[in-house]
Amino acid sequence: MTHEHRLRVFSEVISRVASEWPSKAVGAHDPKLWGKLKSLYPHVISLRDIYMKYFSGDLVNGHIPLASLIFRASWYQIERGGSHNIRTLLELGLDLCVKCSDRDSLQVQDLEGDINCCLGAVANETNDAESCLEYNKRYLEIQLNLQRKSELPVEKLPRAYNQMGTAWMMTREYEKAESSFSNSMAGFRALPIYDMDMMTFPMANIGLAYWLQGRLDDAAAVLEEGLNEREEAFGVMDRRCFRSEQFHVKALTQYKSTLGAHHHRTADVCHKVAQHCLRNGQKEEAYRLTDQALNVWAVDESAYRPEIARTTFLKAKVAWALERETDALNLYRKAAKLRRKLTNQHKKHDQLSESEFDELVTFWSR
Repeated sequence: MTHEHRLRVFSEVISRVASEWPSKAVGAHDPKLWGKLKSLYPHVISLRDIYMKYFSGDLVNGHIPLASLIFRASWYQIERGGSHNIRTLLELGLDLCVKCSDRDSLQVQDLEGDINCCLGAVANETNDAESCLEYNKRYLEIQLNLQRKSELPVEKLPRAYNQMGTAWMMTREYEKAESSFSNSMAGFRALPIYDMDMMTFPMANIGLAYWLQGRLDDAAAVLEEGLNEREEAFGVMDRRCFRSEQFHVKALTQYKSTLGAHHHRTADVCHKVAQHCLRNGQKEEAYRLTDQALNVWAVDESAYRPEIARTTFLKAKVAWALERETDALNLYRKAAKLRRKLTNQHKKHDQLSESEFDELVTFWSR
């Protein structure tokens, strides 16, 4: 088979897989689509492998349809909690955009921005603050450039400001984060197609920014406002929202129904509910929830070291309350060792508090 023939067949297969990929599967967060996407995802990986074997030296073509398919497949993985698996896949997609001879076109610029956004989200969810800042700066830069070329508001610009805010949160620059989230909310409100659903992320995030600065009244006010507006628009405990910031027990039920039991954000809330259970004397339930959280993070112990350290410390407290003293001491020592590797601070387990482990994890996990 000649190179040209192989390329035609390769392009046709990409086109067929792309035509089967539901258009609303990016950003809509529809669990009903996950079954179909699960069956399509291996084809994307196979196409990636074929590209690397036969076409990786092709600097002219750029293979933008493959880059677009990689973006969509990666978004599916992010929704399913598979962020730790897709960084190299997304880096290939970004490389395809950069290599494209038509890189400055609106289509390729938009796709390059989307992939930077995905890479920023992956970095955020795997505790890589430096990369999160780098990719989100590029995403915002691209959207600002596209806005300068457009007479109408660019819908993705407010999203880029929100993502930039999450990057500033990771680096603990909370005032910069607050400014980014404010720009995001203002941008969404200015859109001709404004929908209250758009405000969920920046409102929740700015509330967290207030909280982490000690502005508790401001945090409570904005989160109550956001919750009330969502309930008025979509009803109580709506399935459209998958980042509830109000009540941990409700959030756990909601996350399980929208994200699934094995998503890392579900694990975050398992940790928080376990704390409530321990305070309420529900020790066995607290122990079960810490186990559930640790099982989720075990899929990538390197990426989720901060979360594992924090929940191991909580599990030790629960074990101690259950009078399983040997298990508790082993867990305390394991948590202290994990924290020492992350911080290079040498403290014995009996000198540590939960707040010192909370500081290890990203802002939305606290």
